[in-house]
Amino acid sequence: MGSALPSGPRGRALALALTVLALALLWFGTVAPLGAWYADRDERLQHDQILLSHMTIILHTIPVLKQQEAAVAALRAAGRPEKLLEGATDGVAAATLQGLVETLAGAAGTSVASAETLPAEPAGAFRAISVRIAIAAPWPTLVRLLAAIAGADSPIVVDNLQLHGLPRTTRDADGPLDASFTVTGYRAEISHP
Repeated sequence: MGSALPSGPRGRALALALTVLALALLWFGTVAPLGAWYADRDERLQHDQILLSHMTIILHTIPVLKQQEAAVAALRAAGRPEKLLEGATDGVAAATLQGLVETLAGAAGTSVASAETLPAEPAGAFRAISVRIAIAAPWPTLVRLLAAIAGADSPIVVDNLQLHGLPRTTRDADGPLDASFTVTGYRAEISHP
């Protein structure tokens, strides 16, 4: 004859143990792998969204670059000479650009608080040399500086302008603003044999 299943407290304990074992098998066999799969998909989706935002930014820079190219072509057609940044290396050209901006800032009535050289990038037949500038100056002085940069002999592009200051109701109209922006100049691409 077959053995009977235990009953009473032993039977309940065995039933509880089998239930816990079945739940553990269900958890480790189904729920945990699905959670890991979901986390992997979420990470991949976040990576794809970051990649998409970077590609969108790059896509929006193409018209700006075409406008800059057209502006340089118009300067050539008008006979205005272009003066590229001088320097045998990107570092020397960045120092030249920084010195030019510091000179223009001094002429505008302010000084550069900090300057950070950014990595140079190829730009067609040129090298784009960028420096991140930070200054603190009143609004009229900032306008004079930006106008001086726009009128410089070297083609210099101002990008990523950020202004920070107290709300207009709580500050003097000529109170200082913290400004930061990137200036980009160009030097000739030196080809190595």
